[in-house]
Amino acid sequence: MITYESEDRNAGILSKLDALVFGRTHYRCVSHYDWNASQERLAAVIDTRSFLGLHWQAGIVGRVGSDRVEAYRQSWWYHNSFRPVFRGRLASAGKAVVLEGSFSMFPSVKAFLIIWTVFAITVGVGSLLLDRSSGVNALVFSTILLFFVVLLVGFGRLFNNGDIRVIADAMDAALTT
Repeated sequence: MITYESEDRNAGILSKLDALVFGRTHYRCVSHYDWNASQERLAAVIDTRSFLGLHWQAGIVGRVGSDRVEAYRQSWWYHNSFRPVFRGRLASAGKAVVLEGSFSMFPSVKAFLIIWTVFAITVGVGSLLLDRSSGVNALVFSTILLFFVVLLVGFGRLFNNGDIRVIADAMDAALTT
């Protein structure tokens, strides 16, 4: 089952930007199998073969550990750094085995976005404080940098081709059929 974090339409621009960049889609699935069978069935769906940590094949790739699961969808045609990545864990809930986690962006992409945003704000504020005559130009430049980040994330999410649904359906099928 997939649950989306609720979006407050009355939230400010910073809250909406935070939800766009750091928003998570939660996932939970109760397995019909025991612990070992659940791991094996997930490993059959998630291609875990890699060379030096790099996956060279298209499809759902990632890692299935003793209790940790990581999966994302890889394509041959293009590379989307903003694609959703599932990070979760297998846990026991009574007699049942449960896979729970969330979809989000890669941590390195989040770090890049934070650095880019801090740079844009620093350029804008610093230019305003140092040189009042060209402050408007610095503000325009800073606004363009921030707008670029929002567009970059927006297009990245637009082109993820329903990856969350594809990965969730594959994991559901592995654990419940």
